[in-house]
Amino acid sequence: MRSYVDKYQQDGIEELLKINYYGRQANLDDKQLKFLRLELDDNIYLTTGAIINFVFDNFNVSYSASGMRDLLHCEGYAYKKPKLVPGNPDREAKEDFVHYYEEFMETKDSNVEVLFIDALHPQHKHNTMAGYGWIKKIETRKLKTNSGRQRLNLHGAINIETMEMTLIESETINRDSTVQLLEILDQKYFDSKEIIAILDNAKHHYFEEVKNIIEQSSILKLVYLPTYFPELNLIERVWRYFKKKVLCNLYLINRNYFRYPYCVRHLRF
Repeated sequence: MRSYVDKYQQDGIEELLKINYYGRQANLDDKQLKFLRLELDDNIYLTTGAIINFVFDNFNVSYSASGMRDLLHCEGYAYKKPKLVPGNPDREAKEDFVHYYEEFMETKDSNVEVLFIDALHPQHKHNTMAGYGWIKKIETRKLKTNSGRQRLNLHGAINIETMEMTLIESETINRDSTVQLLEILDQKYFDSKEIIAILDNAKHHYFEEVKNIIEQSSILKLVYLPTYFPELNLIERVWRYFKKKVLCNLYLINRNYFRYPYCVRHLRF
């Protein structure tokens, strides 16, 4: 405080507004920092200690663990998991599908129904799924959970124009549940000119029983999505909404809360 008073008495408010603090120079120069950034962008180090060793081996500069963490934060790095992505996705197939889909939707007959099909497996979502939220720093929020694992499988289809959901519950998601869902869709949209069912490349979607349903129906047609691009299946957005709306940070007494009527009430946009 004395220092501030002296500065003010000597040179007035202008002296107080000056910034006289300058951070300590980094132990690494610009060239070395650039080299370190290139290394971290190409390789994932699991520990701060491993990076400290890399810096010492290459630049003969020593860092403490806290000092290295501070340096990494200043350089824009954070300790987190990488995102898993397919090693060899066919991006050309993805672009072709998107182009064909957009063109088809613009020109199709109004009596042609387009549905996206996929399954949701909230088996251990019966055990409460904790999600991030704003909580006081000094407070520990607790959520009740259940013991054991009760499995539930929902196989669904969404009409992408009307946003109408068709859901069934099945013991497992396999060829039988696929056949059951397709039969329901065939009956539900019996007066349509055509039903385009878009689904992924799961093995059970290619079974003979599934092909037989398509052959027996005069209006059902299957379209398979390009491999490794689940984001193209628009029902995935419904499942994400469902997890956020129903499952996240919610204690469910038993799996009956997942069942069809309850799901329908919450799958509204």
